[in-house]
Amino acid sequence: RAELDDFLRTALLRGLAGAPLSTASFSEDALRGALGKVFDGGSITEAAKTRAGEELAVVLSEAGVDTGLEHLPRLVQRWLDQLQDDLGGLAGGADIDPRFVSRIRMSGAQA
Repeated sequence: RAELDDFLRTALLRGLAGAPLSTASFSEDALRGALGKVFDGGSITEAAKTRAGEELAVVLSEAGVDTGLEHLPRLVQRWLDQLQDDLGGLAGGADIDPRFVSRIRMSGAQA
């Protein structure tokens, strides 16, 4: 069962790949495409890291969220670290089995 942070990491990964922020589950092909845009050599690119905080700050501002924003950089860094730990090994074109992809929403992930 997905946790709240799974939805946030999913939306963040979509935004990093240049797509609108969305919590929709990734298909294997969509994840492979996103990984190709976000990772270089198993690491999240610096450009993507910079975009991450900016994307979320805009969404929160548009939603009228103005409290707790001082925690956003630390949260974004944690989510980026988790994405890199979990998905960096797949960025080189490894086979993706949704049952074993964690901390983001994947279609076909639950058996």
